[in-house]
Amino acid sequence: MRRIIPFLALGLPAAALAQPAVPILPTLAPAAEAPLASQPPGQLLSQPANRGGIDLLVRQAEHWLTQDRADLAALSIERALLADPRNPNALAIAARIEAARDNRTAAASYLARLRAAGGTEEQRAQVNNAVRGATIDRASLDVARQLARDGKSAEAAARYRAIFGTEGPPEQFALEYYQTLAGTDAGAEDGRRGLGRIAERQNADPRARLAYAQTLTYQANTRAEGIRRLAELASQPTIAADARRAWRQALIWSIGDPAAVP
Repeated sequence: MRRIIPFLALGLPAAALAQPAVPILPTLAPAAEAPLASQPPGQLLSQPANRGGIDLLVRQAEHWLTQDRADLAALSIERALLADPRNPNALAIAARIEAARDNRTAAASYLARLRAAGGTEEQRAQVNNAVRGATIDRASLDVARQLARDGKSAEAAARYRAIFGTEGPPEQFALEYYQTLAGTDAGAEDGRRGLGRIAERQNADPRARLAYAQTLTYQANTRAEGIRRLAELASQPTIAADARRAWRQALIWSIGDPAAVP
């Protein structure tokens, strides 16, 4: 059964379609000179003097970055870099924050510091990927998104490919690209595989897991697995309503197939 994936129904962040309402903070200052930032919502350690405290701040920053909140991510990462200016994990996130702000000069500066601090190849690749994402033509991207919203998945996927080129989608656009691709006849399998890679990562965004689970329900041979995943996701507050909606629809499609019921 081929179903067109309803673009944005799975929670593409509003910030991906419009400028965020939160004002952009100044570029991150060098760690040795940066003043302590105000605490963001949630509990932060007041003095992250140990490795565990720094790791917590880095995880918080990465969480805010995945939620398109570079402003809150910056608050956490400034504190981590004050405690350890050469921390590779913090430097990598700082570079990605600046790339998200379209500040390529600052991102390149953090990337240089990351190399000097012994950052891994994977960390450097993530930063380079984020910087590439900052150069994407937003007008063309908006056209692709509108095509997807209009249910023209094949046209949208073709437009995405023209935008991203042979390197494929930068990380910040991968979810929407593979979700759109999964709604086409020619690219359905590649789309599912792409969503699977994103959804199976450690600490994957719940929206990515939801997108992958719902996509699995569109085919009879993977529907049972999709239903199982949706049943688990239905308990997560941020996506519970969408997960339950997709779960109910999948159960309707699977009437007469006992194996598809979790």
